[in-house]
Amino acid sequence: MVFSLLFLVGQFGATTLTPRLTLFRDDPLVWNSFGIFLGFFVFATTAGLVVNQKDAVPVAIPVAAVILTVVALAVMRILQLHAFRSIQLAPTLADVTARGEAVLATLYGTEPAGSERSGGPGGAVVRWTGTGGMLCQIDLPKLAHLAREADVLVRMRVRVGDALIPGSVVMSVDGAAGFDSRAMLGCLDVRIDRSFDQDPMLAFRIVDDIALRALSPAVNDPATAAQAIDCVGTLLPRISHRPVDVGDVADTEGELRVVVLLPDWDDYVSAAFDEIADAARHQPFVARHLLQTIDSLIGSAPAHRQSALERRSAWVRAHCDLPPTFRS
Repeated sequence: MVFSLLFLVGQFGATTLTPRLTLFRDDPLVWNSFGIFLGFFVFATTAGLVVNQKDAVPVAIPVAAVILTVVALAVMRILQLHAFRSIQLAPTLADVTARGEAVLATLYGTEPAGSERSGGPGGAVVRWTGTGGMLCQIDLPKLAHLAREADVLVRMRVRVGDALIPGSVVMSVDGAAGFDSRAMLGCLDVRIDRSFDQDPMLAFRIVDDIALRALSPAVNDPATAAQAIDCVGTLLPRISHRPVDVGDVADTEGELRVVVLLPDWDDYVSAAFDEIADAARHQPFVARHLLQTIDSLIGSAPAHRQSALERRSAWVRAHCDLPPTFRS
């Protein structure tokens, strides 16, 4: 029964992702677990037939049966989790990337990139030397401590949530020449998928994805898109009255040591509305709801934050299908 259900996993991966994806089929866990299940079945069947013909049996037989039962259940659980992982996009892409990197390393070898010294105003630059992934967190206290020890100023060149590829510049260092670039790179938490821990744009990205999928011709669910717009309409007021330029990190002595690259107000507004507005050109219900949300935010935002919202409001009125009363 377990392996019959697992065939559906392979079919799902072939139809949803690509028919050339065979990672789950070729995984040793699948075939080793089949051997464990088969061995346990043979042992239990044989022991049951033999025990029925004996007045007394060694205690090792039921003990072995119990142990094998626990092992089989554990392996079945691991196999299920592995199957669930294989139908998720991010782990699948990570596995494919790892396989490709292994092949390239075998053919051409590896030579990790290090830090570069440049004579420009940005000082030295530090390049990412690990495998590709998403920047999920920055250990700011540790990075500030390292910058203080080296007496330098570190300026992040990437944001939390950005994709890092080997060799890309992640930070520039102003000041003394003697700093440990490897230790600084160790302050970056890079994973296969984004995380909410320090990524302020992730919630907007997820909401956009939900809305765009709902607005696609294949789904055509404008009510879901409207609900997604309500979400960004709730998120933006949380920061509309707050300073967003808070990327300066000082050490324990109060001296500036790290400058973190953060989104500005226009970045947040763009992430909240631009893609949804473009997809809702011919969806009057969604466009009307979008316009109402933007206009409501304009009324509550401070004066210096209203211009970015007003530009989006004007764009929706000019390009989206709206009733005449909403165009004025």
